[in-house]
Amino acid sequence: MARIKMQDKKLKNIEISTAWEEYEKELKVRGLSQFSIITKNSIFKNFSKFCNTETIKTQQLNEKLVNNYILWLMEKGNKNSTINSKMTNFKPFVNWCIEKEYCKEFKIKSVKVGQTIKPIYSINDLEKILEKPNIKKCSFAEYRNWVLCNYFLATGNRLNSVVNIKIGDIDFDNNLVKLSETKNKKEQIIPITIQLSNILKEYMTYRKGEPNDYLFVNIDGKPLKRTSCQQAIIYYIKHQRGVEVTSVHAFRRTFATMYVENGGNLFALQQLMGHSKLETTRKYVNLSLKAMKENYEQYNPLDKFINSNKKEHIKMKK
Repeated sequence: MARIKMQDKKLKNIEISTAWEEYEKELKVRGLSQFSIITKNSIFKNFSKFCNTETIKTQQLNEKLVNNYILWLMEKGNKNSTINSKMTNFKPFVNWCIEKEYCKEFKIKSVKVGQTIKPIYSINDLEKILEKPNIKKCSFAEYRNWVLCNYFLATGNRLNSVVNIKIGDIDFDNNLVKLSETKNKKEQIIPITIQLSNILKEYMTYRKGEPNDYLFVNIDGKPLKRTSCQQAIIYYIKHQRGVEVTSVHAFRRTFATMYVENGGNLFALQQLMGHSKLETTRKYVNLSLKAMKENYEQYNPLDKFINSNKKEHIKMKK
């Protein structure tokens, strides 16, 4: 008797660009942030440079095509970590196409990346960055950048969260700040220190504004955009303070590392950084050699074992 065979589902077949338009509309309906949509759009535009998405059909979206795209990215000089980042934003679209039966199921494999220690700001760097400018002589931009650097180090907040803080989000009575724009779309309330609270209070005497106005603005009083903020901080750190590490995100890694080095709880740090997984928090912590050596012998299992089991032994003759 002939075996009964399951028939393959008949796939729908439209241009990849048309599928992307549908996908983008669905992202907006889901409430994905504008920044996330812009990021995904830039990734798709990059994919469109590799192949003509207006003529290639969704049925041609398969493992071979994606692997060729990855090879193309490699030839363009992209680092493996950059490629994985691009694929992380492209993969949900592929999965969406599979779910909508626009293409057959396949998996996108990550490119192997060697783990590197990402830089954080040293104490020497921070002394230069956080030295307060002369308020009587400096521009508002330089003063605001100094305030921003203090804020980033004190909170470890993401850049997108910071540029979207409004004046009314700061609770000076209880030393709290509300983050409306977060990566997981969940509103977050975190504490701020008295030191940072005082810095922000002084900043507000120059910034002024209403509760619904954005906290950080340019010299014209207009909201400071993500890219503008990034460029301003890089210029301030490198050209005005002479520090080589210029990443805004390095403040987040520095906050995590120093928080743990100073005795902070890893689980509390997870909540402060807004991570859903503790493993993600661990990756941010890059303990210094000095911190690792501190009390090393006290907690080392070999030394602990030998010291707790000291007995008189027969000595070898010299």
